[in-house]
Amino acid sequence: MTRLLLVMMLMLVLILMILLLVLLTFILMMMLMMLLKLMATLVLVLMLILMIVLVLSLTPTLIMLMLMPVLVLMVMVILMLMLALILRRRN
Repeated sequence: MTRLLLVMMLMLVLILMILLLVLLTFILMMMLMMLLKLMATLVLVLMLILMIVLVLSLTPTLIMLMLMPVLVLMVMVILMLMLALILRRRN
């Protein structure tokens, strides 16, 4: 019973994180369109810190291991967005 509950919680957290990531990327794209580059980077960094704190607050090692791919994906997306911002500034 408790294991089932844990799995359900894990799935819920994963779904929430994915939704948050999608929302974040959408907001950032909107910000880039409006050329609020500084604001976008600031929000990006803040959200990354927030997500890391959220994950670390959930740390039984099992959950941490399950969430590592999501974290890696998030970091990659964020790095890509930062690169896009830098390229925008150059032009």
